[in-house]
Amino acid sequence: VANTTNISFDHVEAESLHGLNTGVTWLGTRLTPVMDSDGRVSAILGISRDISARVEAVRASRENEEFLDNIFTSIRDGISILDKNMNIVRVNPILEKLYEHAMPLVGKKCYDAYHGRDKRCEKCPSCRTLVSGKPAYEIVPYTGPDGKTIGWMDLRTFPLKSSSTGRTEGVIEYVRDITAHVKAAAAIKKSEQKYRGIIDTAGDGFWYADEKGRFLDVNPAACGMLGYRKDEMLRMRISDVEMAEKQSGIERHIRYMNKSGGHFETRHRKKGGEAIDVEVSTTYFVDPEGKDRIIAFIRDISEKKEAEAERIALIRNLSHELKTPIAISEMAYGLMKTAVESGDMEKVKNTHRIFISNLSRLKKDMNNIIDLFSLKTGFRPRERTLCDIRGVLGNVLQNLDFGIKQKGLAVNVDIRKGAGHIYMNKNALRTVLFNVLDNAVKFTERGDIAVASRRKDGYVEIRVKDTGIGIGPGYLDKVFEPFFKGHPSLVGAGVGLVICRNIVRMYGGDIAVASAGPGRGTSVVLKLPLKSASKGGG
Repeated sequence: VANTTNISFDHVEAESLHGLNTGVTWLGTRLTPVMDSDGRVSAILGISRDISARVEAVRASRENEEFLDNIFTSIRDGISILDKNMNIVRVNPILEKLYEHAMPLVGKKCYDAYHGRDKRCEKCPSCRTLVSGKPAYEIVPYTGPDGKTIGWMDLRTFPLKSSSTGRTEGVIEYVRDITAHVKAAAAIKKSEQKYRGIIDTAGDGFWYADEKGRFLDVNPAACGMLGYRKDEMLRMRISDVEMAEKQSGIERHIRYMNKSGGHFETRHRKKGGEAIDVEVSTTYFVDPEGKDRIIAFIRDISEKKEAEAERIALIRNLSHELKTPIAISEMAYGLMKTAVESGDMEKVKNTHRIFISNLSRLKKDMNNIIDLFSLKTGFRPRERTLCDIRGVLGNVLQNLDFGIKQKGLAVNVDIRKGAGHIYMNKNALRTVLFNVLDNAVKFTERGDIAVASRRKDGYVEIRVKDTGIGIGPGYLDKVFEPFFKGHPSLVGAGVGLVICRNIVRMYGGDIAVASAGPGRGTSVVLKLPLKSASKGGG
């Protein structure tokens, strides 16, 4: 620039790198031309200063910005920066990909770009963050190109604050596509509702317990079976209802089930202390949190156990009841054969009567046992009709005529006015009257049998009173127990009165037995419906 007269600057600033004794240094130099009297540059005045710190700070700032930009770009969830007016200032590539149908995003209002709206959303977490200066959260619709919801977004918002003033200058939106998660959760919920409905309506009890036997869930059937409310059972353990094992044994049992599951019978205690027989099927599994869990289905088998006991009693009693008439029949057959061979026709007639009597007894006992178990396994009253008590009674007495005449018994019948008809199935009435009168004939050796019928309180009361052996006070409560007989030597299967009570109660009636004691006769009172609200079956 020496001898230059056309100077268009008054100074120049430059940055340069210099190697000095102290190392590498950045200098900032200001060059100013010095002019002579002719207006020519006679010298250059240079003033230099060390700017290494400033250069290093700029370099570090650039590196830091590049580092932050790399982070911003690398995050696999969407990020959106908004200013105080809800304008989009910056987004990362993930968000651009999610909303490529709305590009460009920067410069638009967030509700316009992301939701196709012309005003702010009703449940906007970004608005809440701008007002409160605190993070907010919302699950928001993921809107497609046509403005329809195509999924769901997990939106978390954080305040963007000034480092100098601490004031909120904008919002950082952190966005994650949770459409697949929401759909999966909906499917799980639907499945849970389906199986919850199945479990809650199941006839068997259900419970869900931890490794210590604490109940975590129970269904209504389990509550009804044991007599507890659900909230009560959820404070209990298996050991509170289990009668066969204590807590330590239950925990060992659960550890065993971890390998093999289980199917067994045991006894449970109801809230009132009553014991019930149950059949339990268990399954072991590990829940999503890695905890051991037990599922069990429980069935009340008390009736099944009772039926098994009755079947055993039936076999025992049946075998006993069959032995006597068979033995007598065999004896009668032998006597009859001898009488036929000797030509003694009177002895033939007597042994024939014994033979027929035993066959009749055997037939009656077998029919009674069949009737009893028909009643216990689902028998329902057959069609009701208006029955003539006198006609049915006459038929029954005709069938019992041989025994009545053989003992010389007197039978007195008194059917009062208005008490001669009832609504009931004729065969059922015949069965009841036959069993009651057959007992009267069987246990009365002399005297009479009185049958009286009268109206009382909308019912017909039929009373059968005999002068027979009577019933001791210790036995009156047992006469309606299946297979009960006052003494093993007494004939019959011990089920006649049981059948009578079951039948009359099915038709809305009842039966009672009374006796003044041994040798003082027995009185049986049948209470039967005079009319029926329904003349049809059952």
